[in-house]
Amino acid sequence: NVDINTGAQRMFSTSDSLLPSNLILDSFLDNDGNLYFSTYGNGPFIWKNGMASRPMCSDPEFYETVRFCREIQKDNSGNLWLRTFSKGICCLKTDGTWESWHIGNSSLKTNHLTSMAYSPQQDRLYIGTGVGLYEMSERTSLMPLNICDYVTELHCDSKGYIWIGSNDGLLVLDTWRKAYFKVSAEDGLSDVRIKAIT
Repeated sequence: NVDINTGAQRMFSTSDSLLPSNLILDSFLDNDGNLYFSTYGNGPFIWKNGMASRPMCSDPEFYETVRFCREIQKDNSGNLWLRTFSKGICCLKTDGTWESWHIGNSSLKTNHLTSMAYSPQQDRLYIGTGVGLYEMSERTSLMPLNICDYVTELHCDSKGYIWIGSNDGLLVLDTWRKAYFKVSAEDGLSDVRIKAIT
């Protein structure tokens, strides 16, 4: 934690605070000032006013499923979306129930997801994998988008465009027109293997 006014820093850890895990993989700040974290081994937690708490779920199995959590997002309705290491993607709903999508119950071809991005403009979730890109439609089903074989990173910009990193260049998906264009080495990319988008 860094105080932007004074520059003072404080490092939080399990040994000197109520932090449930030192292995933090992702964070998300919502519009209400709640800070969500995903961890390796202790699942997601919420940090507010110096206190950590787990998101409330009525089913204990949820916590085991998302124990190893790579990434966390929150949609317009307040549902939490969690990208796991090897159990697909999970949604914790505002009523305390949850749902998951994996290779056994959806069109996903793998449970190992590489990235995800939520578009608040379209209220849709995009999921990247090593075997393609998927769009979550109406929070019920996953639809493969056959525009990329291997997704390394996803990012949604302020206009709702989805930026897609791959091992073969950068793609930009116009979610309004359902069209995309590709940026490659011929367009000036120094390396077509995209590792991160911010």
